[in-house]
Amino acid sequence: MNTAIMSYGIIAAAVALALLWWRHSELRSVALMQATPSTKARDAKAMAIGSFVEIKGILRCPEPIEADFSKQNCAYFDANIFERVPKVSTGTSGQSSSSYDTHTVYSQIHYAPCFVEDDSGQIQLKLEGAAVEGTTTVDTTERTGGEALSLALSIADARGHERRHVEKILPVDVPVYVLGEIHADGSVGKLGALSKNSYFIVSLKSEEERGQEASWTAKWLLIVAAALLALAAGLSVWARIKGAR
Repeated sequence: MNTAIMSYGIIAAAVALALLWWRHSELRSVALMQATPSTKARDAKAMAIGSFVEIKGILRCPEPIEADFSKQNCAYFDANIFERVPKVSTGTSGQSSSSYDTHTVYSQIHYAPCFVEDDSGQIQLKLEGAAVEGTTTVDTTERTGGEALSLALSIADARGHERRHVEKILPVDVPVYVLGEIHADGSVGKLGALSKNSYFIVSLKSEEERGQEASWTAKWLLIVAAALLALAAGLSVWARIKGAR
């Protein structure tokens, strides 16, 4: 058996299994949305603590905050700076190769008190711990000067390091879709420590948009995973044939 070829097959199979798990998560999200009926804000406040609810309405924020990079007023922002640093590594043969390290050098998440409003009234929305599907307001890359570490790096990145600024916000007075749990004070927010639910989502996408996107993602994850499993099987056969020679 050719171990090198077999190792590539094992990697392909492992990636395929990871993609299938991702697909399972996407399908669970779709099933959860379909199984959870929409609840009016007024009715949600009266529900039992820990009840899982779906609420659709307009995001209201009496005192918006200013986003870190874009300076826009918003109810929530997530601002990050990622640095991509070129480096050179030398192999056992003495040959050098260029690659990059990427790490986060700045990260800030802030949110303001806010509410979801529909035709029945308002319910307080606590954004702590939410998986926020907002709008990207900043996504820029800048390069800082610096000498290249080798000829390989001078070709790959003669201008030095890269810093990428990314900011995502929840604007105010826009439609939102919320999946979360009812708290003791009648607000909707993050899941309790003993909760059997899996999601706390605040999204600018509608339920229909989220469902279509998740279904499309699940379809292509299945196709790619099937191709990788076929590749893994082919490599396994090839490894055995090569090893038998």
